Amino acid sequence: MRDKRLNVNPMVPGDDYIETLVRLVLFNRTDASYLPTLRSLRYVAGRMNVLDAVRFVRLPDVPRGSYTVFRKGINPDVVKNYNRANARAIADGAIDRMISRYMK
Repeated sequence: MRDKRLNVNPMVPGDDYIETLVRLVLFNRTDASYLPTLRSLRYVAGRMNVLDAVRFVRLPDVPRGSYTVFRKGINPDVVKNYNRANARAIADGAIDRMISRYMK
């Protein structure tokens, strides 16, 4: 899937790695940067006020799961109730609505 004509930067280390990926593109140090979470990338580019200077391209990708971690020994009813509430929030779009407030 990778086009050999493009210089695509891999993930970079550091706490501000998403901002670093955006800066690499802005300063023509790389042709593209890959980040599997579009929302995070758009949020950081928006915070940097550079949304008009970058282009986001969706790539065909295998869906990845999201995971929640609970401590050992937690009451199984807590996990069951969490899973039920989370499934409802995904199904009715509540999670997307919450996230969209920050992705403008």
